[in-house]
Amino acid sequence: MERFLRNDNRVRVLSLVLGIVLWFYVSSEQNPTISRTIQEIPVEVRGLDVDLAVVNLDPATVSVSVQGPAQVVNNLTRDDFRASVQLTDAGPGPVVAAVRLERPQGVQLTAVEPSHVISLVEPVEEVTLPVELAVSGQPAPDFRAGEPRLSSGQVVVRGASSLVARVERVVTNVDIAGARETVSQSVVLYPVDASGRQVNGVRLIPDRVAVTVPVEPLPPLMVLPVQVVLSGEPAPGFQVAGEPTAVPGHVVVRAPEGTPGLGPVPTEPVDISDARQPVEVRVAVDLPEGVEPVGAAEVLVYVPVAPVPEGDGGQGGGS
Repeated sequence: MERFLRNDNRVRVLSLVLGIVLWFYVSSEQNPTISRTIQEIPVEVRGLDVDLAVVNLDPATVSVSVQGPAQVVNNLTRDDFRASVQLTDAGPGPVVAAVRLERPQGVQLTAVEPSHVISLVEPVEEVTLPVELAVSGQPAPDFRAGEPRLSSGQVVVRGASSLVARVERVVTNVDIAGARETVSQSVVLYPVDASGRQVNGVRLIPDRVAVTVPVEPLPPLMVLPVQVVLSGEPAPGFQVAGEPTAVPGHVVVRAPEGTPGLGPVPTEPVDISDARQPVEVRVAVDLPEGVEPVGAAEVLVYVPVAPVPEGDGGQGGGS
């Protein structure tokens, strides 16, 4: 032994071997090899013909068991793995396929559970449906919303035949609550079934549209008197025995400044032909174009009709 230790080369080799052993020992103590299971890694479908679609994967996620250095394994997440099935030669119907896994370097794979998944494959179908827009909320006081406009009024629904058949409508929503100017938004479209539940697994082309809802100030308020218009004549021996009245005697309207023809608002003609007693009827008022009523646009008209007094050879007429 003494003669062996006197040889410098042998001492150097022995020192190197001992150093390596010591390094491995210390490393294994500080960063030991451990095992771990990572769950719910989503399974991707690859290689499927463009005219086919997967309706269902059973299961849609897998668990993987790996081992490796603790410093690496303890920091792993499901995003570090890619699980997939290759369906290049698949046709319509159930398909059993092996799960393939991509994993980080330095990690050893010990198990994939389950190792196979069942894919239900169907032909792809397309239908075209109108976009249904719901406008929620009200603009600010003294403002009004106009007719909404969509960049595209129709959408193509594409996917597995059984899923496309479930889609009854394509809907979206825009909120104009408190708006004081035109609202323009890009909104997401949602395919829904007959019960209003969203149908997942289909593609919408396009999947969002631009919506424009005009919002503008309301015209100023105006109060206009009502003028009763009569048609026909009372029965012989009867007359209009006073001024016809309307309740209310005025209407509140909104009219843009400079609107022509503003003045007393006529009613629709009230027919008193062959009347032998007072006529009371509810009729609409005839507003000029561009004038909007605030509240009901009708009045209750009363026309007093009475016999012609004896000795009066004349007969009252309509006004």
